[in-house]
Amino acid sequence: MYSTIGKHLQYRLAMKTTAIDPIQKSQQSTQLFPRISGGLGLIAMLLFGGLSSQAQEASPPLSLYLEMAAENNPQVMGAFNSYKAQLAQIDQMGQLPDAELGIGYFLRPMQLLMGNQIGEVSLMQMFPWFGTLKAEKSEASAMAKAGYEAFREERNQVMFEVKNTYYDLLLLQQSIEITEANLVLLESLEELSLVRFQGGETGAASGKAREAIPAPTFSGSLSPGNPMDMGGASTSESPNTPSSSGMSTMNEGKGAARLTDVLRLQIQIKGLKSELGQLHNNKKPLIQKFSQLTGLSVEEEIELVHGEKIALAELEEILLDSLWNNNPMLLMLGNEADALQTKARLAELAGKPMIGLGVNYMLLNSRPEMGMPGNSPGMEYTPAGMGGNMWMPMLTLSLPIARKKYRAMESEAQYLKSANLDEQENLRNLLQTALAEILNTIQDAERREILLQEQVELLEKTLELMIVAYANDEGSFEELIAIQRELLEFRLDQVKAELDVHRAHARLASLVGI
Repeated sequence: MYSTIGKHLQYRLAMKTTAIDPIQKSQQSTQLFPRISGGLGLIAMLLFGGLSSQAQEASPPLSLYLEMAAENNPQVMGAFNSYKAQLAQIDQMGQLPDAELGIGYFLRPMQLLMGNQIGEVSLMQMFPWFGTLKAEKSEASAMAKAGYEAFREERNQVMFEVKNTYYDLLLLQQSIEITEANLVLLESLEELSLVRFQGGETGAASGKAREAIPAPTFSGSLSPGNPMDMGGASTSESPNTPSSSGMSTMNEGKGAARLTDVLRLQIQIKGLKSELGQLHNNKKPLIQKFSQLTGLSVEEEIELVHGEKIALAELEEILLDSLWNNNPMLLMLGNEADALQTKARLAELAGKPMIGLGVNYMLLNSRPEMGMPGNSPGMEYTPAGMGGNMWMPMLTLSLPIARKKYRAMESEAQYLKSANLDEQENLRNLLQTALAEILNTIQDAERREILLQEQVELLEKTLELMIVAYANDEGSFEELIAIQRELLEFRLDQVKAELDVHRAHARLASLVGI
């Protein structure tokens, strides 16, 4: 697995390098990217392991998968190419209109006093009103900034999807291992019940059942595998089912009750094996989704590692500051507002005249002498012309007299800007609400995790005592099964609570824009 991931170690995140280089080359005088504020730096340090080197060492697989997604995911690459297309528009703006070249040729020379004109060449260049070109370039730059923030938003959403799917895989794998461990526990209880039914010594079977109580150790990897491969579990009928000859040797009433315990455990085992089979079947769609997000082969093993949980102290004020200054959608709307402000200025400048400067070059041939001097009747005398080409400087001026159109353009830009400001205000409210919900989710998940850990420890001790009592023919079988099932559910809930914290942190990182 690491051999494949190692190919991506030299990838540079688009937000830090790839997206900046083309801007610096084409727009050296305009800073299109805001600096990361001190508050955001603190949040980034907290969220991504700045508080502890162990946090950095605990989750290298996820970091590498995120880099692979940033490099290979088509949604990210499509958003980045869209941003580069907007970036290319900057060089299209701020340029003079194309000059106009005109060439004319007279099929029959035009006779003029200075000679016969055979053609003319004209060249005209129009100049927009002062400040128009600069405003166009400023508008394109603002839209490129907005495009960059849109790219960041798309990238953050994909990164969140990668993290969320990764935690789904982690939850699935841990659920499989917890269920398999619980299956071992049930099989041990089945063996204990069978020994009781047969009237044998229950000490060894009781000890084996108690040894199966502790939670399993997480293996930390997930591969597609065979959907029916359930860690050695088999759906076949238990070989320990008592025979009819053994039943006849026991007291009929008491033996029937003990046999019921065995049969009920076998029912539980079969049901758990079915659940385990479904858990294994659930791997394929999740692995497929994760592979599509990251570009990883579906055949490769996925390394699953728990990250360090970071307790967010009283950071809501800093987080809010980071939201206002670094959330991609909010920054995108701010840049669009700047572009609309420039658009209003352009609408005003469009109502100004355009100035055209040019030159006209006339081609003249010398005129031959015609007629006779002396004013002979019917024969006017025309002296020979000197010829020589002529230059004529030209000045043109456009007259934007349709003032209603230009006033409407200005009003349109102003209304759009007002709508943009309202949208920003609404987004701030939504972000503040989302932040409060995320922080509440983190606090609730951490509280549930602590509570479930304490409950699991108490249930493990309770189950151990109940196994001993059951082996001594003192405990209740119904309570034993209920505690066993409750322990399984609490362990699964504990894993969910732990991963809920990680999901909330992932959502927070996406919301803040890091």
